[in-house]
Amino acid sequence: MPTFVQSSARRRAGAMVAALGLALSAMFAVSVTQAPAASAAVCGGSLINTKALRTDAGTVVGYLDVYYSGSTGRNCAVTRHSGPSYGVSRNTWVAIVRCDQATAGNGCTYPESRWVRDEDYYAYYAGPVSIAAAGYCIRVTGGLIWNGDPVVDSITGHCG
Repeated sequence: MPTFVQSSARRRAGAMVAALGLALSAMFAVSVTQAPAASAAVCGGSLINTKALRTDAGTVVGYLDVYYSGSTGRNCAVTRHSGPSYGVSRNTWVAIVRCDQATAGNGCTYPESRWVRDEDYYAYYAGPVSIAAAGYCIRVTGGLIWNGDPVVDSITGHCG
């Protein structure tokens, strides 16, 4: 049986290819897990609420994130893709409105013209959308189309 001996150049090339593969896979893993950090970077402030966007089968395909900045008095929202929808371009939206109410428990009324909205075909997130709402409650809604069905949720509250 013949014996094959690898040259040192081939061994170094093989090691470099393996290292490159590991580096690329590590970069991909970091980009997938840093999605919440990415929405924080586009919104600023502190994360005050997150809701999972679940299909009827229970699969999480995204999150609706709400932030508040005490220094600016602004609320901000992002709908971000997650799981099977991450990196897949879909009709994705997020919208935020300041309610007329300043305390929770009284519902949320507002003129339709007050909504701030972002909607388009996105693969990672829609938004940010923000509104000055210090002293008032807010309503946020967000979602995406997954397998032909809208996957939507809302958050109301965060008054004051």
